[in-house]
Amino acid sequence: ASLGSTGGHLVELFLFVLQGGVCCVFTSLIRTNLLAFFPWLSDLASVVVVSAGLMLMVLLRFLKDLLWLSATANVIMIISILTATIAGLIHFSTESAEADIIVANPSPSVIVTFASDMFFAFEGIGLVLPVENSYFCQQQRPFANILVGSMSIVALLFILIGVSASLGFPNVDSGSITAHLEEQYPDVIWFSIVNALVIVAVALTFPLQLTPAMEVLDEWLDRCDCRANRHGRMQHDDSSSIEVTRYTVARQHVDTEDEVFRDEDSSVVSSLDRIVCCNLKVWILRRWLIVLGCALIVYFVDNLGLLIMAVGAVGQTGLAGMPCAIHLAMQYQQMAPRKRLYMLIDVIVLIICAIVMISGLITSVSEIIGA
Repeated sequence: ASLGSTGGHLVELFLFVLQGGVCCVFTSLIRTNLLAFFPWLSDLASVVVVSAGLMLMVLLRFLKDLLWLSATANVIMIISILTATIAGLIHFSTESAEADIIVANPSPSVIVTFASDMFFAFEGIGLVLPVENSYFCQQQRPFANILVGSMSIVALLFILIGVSASLGFPNVDSGSITAHLEEQYPDVIWFSIVNALVIVAVALTFPLQLTPAMEVLDEWLDRCDCRANRHGRMQHDDSSSIEVTRYTVARQHVDTEDEVFRDEDSSVVSSLDRIVCCNLKVWILRRWLIVLGCALIVYFVDNLGLLIMAVGAVGQTGLAGMPCAIHLAMQYQQMAPRKRLYMLIDVIVLIICAIVMISGLITSVSEIIGA
């Protein structure tokens, strides 16, 4: 309300860019790990194989269907992080690690890359609101406890993998530490298994990462069509009556099996409503187009690190700065208490986000063009 419709459109845009970019990064990560297994695959063949698998994965429709996939992927990623952490510490403790020691290079491009990557590291923040809406209950404290606990675990894992990998493998030039271990130690079977598990884990979580981007895309495309499909077509011909009947049957199925999407105040049209309003074929086509779009980007930008940098610089910085912009506007409009300290914090955060966004975008685009 403080920024009007423009603020809402900006949030949607940044969320779509972020989550769409995350899907591109996931596609590139799967491809990178796959090439570590099969280095003889061509760039085109690897992208086609990955895209074909993801086009099947995105056919999962409901968040409840993704629960066991996400849980399995979390276990796999924890195993992978522990493996990379132990491998990094072991390599760092050996004499051979002395040859890998490099001198710090605080050049502007390195600093910008670091800042952009740090923003991207919290890419999962785009899933918080959709998950909270699905988890909706009258008492918000349980969800807040889950959020704080899970983010604490994530921070701990970041520290483990960041310190161990940077100390043990300072010269790694791959965007995937497990792919690097597979390439450096091809005789170690466990590293091959872990690399394969990461491919599985990323593929399993791809539909979940796609969900926010698809909700925004569906909102853009169906903002006016949903109500027309549900109300306006009831007075048309017999074919329209058939569509209304299909909607009624599907809605009954949703009410009995997918109550997680209910919203007590009916203020938000759920993604299931959009799925039913739209033809199922159109819903599938939209998802496949996103996957193909990611495949094209990965094919032309085959550097995983540059993709991470670009997504972190554009999508995540914009989304991270929006709460501060909204809070600042609310204070100016006297919708929230005006406190100089809070206003100063908001301004500082916005400046940092703007600097990282502009410098990260310029650096990533220039390096992508020059690659």
